[in-house]
Amino acid sequence: MARLASIWIVTTPRKNSTLADIVFEADVAGLILQVRGGLSPDDEPTLFTDRDEALAEGERRLEAYRLYRATLDGRTDGAR
Repeated sequence: MARLASIWIVTTPRKNSTLADIVFEADVAGLILQVRGGLSPDDEPTLFTDRDEALAEGERRLEAYRLYRATLDGRTDGAR
């Protein structure tokens, strides 16, 4: 049986978030520290074993957030 050495975690972006803010690698101990440090279900964390999948999800979330913010700000062009 293969052991899980690390996981990739993707969280919901906030204002001014970058990809590095919302996609990060951790082992199980690191995940526990993240939870103790405040990572919660409100952050909508998603766990991945594949880095590329995590990065793609992070980029998707950032783009969706940018479009959401643009809509709130009354812009329709998706500008940041």
